[in-house]
Amino acid sequence: NRPHLQFRSLDPKKWWSLPYGLQAWQHPFWNRPAFSIGYRLMMRWYAILIWFYLYADGYTHCMRLDDDSYILSQINYNLFDYMRDNKKKYAFRQPVYEPGGDDFDALVDNYLTEHSNATSQELIELYKEDRGVGFYNNFFMA
Repeated sequence: NRPHLQFRSLDPKKWWSLPYGLQAWQHPFWNRPAFSIGYRLMMRWYAILIWFYLYADGYTHCMRLDDDSYILSQINYNLFDYMRDNKKKYAFRQPVYEPGGDDFDALVDNYLTEHSNATSQELIELYKEDRGVGFYNNFFMA
């Protein structure tokens, strides 16, 4: 009995479609067997689109837990209250290292050079020190 739990359908044209400039007929050129279109759309949703959707619907917090993940211990407090009270913006399970490769690093470096006001110099230096460090996001809270 969860009165606040809701399931919503996403408008497939707005939230579950190929990114601008990518055409389905080009599939043989950009598809990789390990990363199906469905997988790529899911990653795009969780990396980019979910934040716009939640903001537009008035959400202030969200939590993701994959359908094959488990919380094995009882949590006796409100996780979102904890985050708010402790000024936390994002929680995740574990950091991971995934190198982007020389081409990706060059792409980011060129962008940061051409858009020097995109972020602070301090964050740019942190990025350059920790290239490839990200977070494993089958569980997150924001």
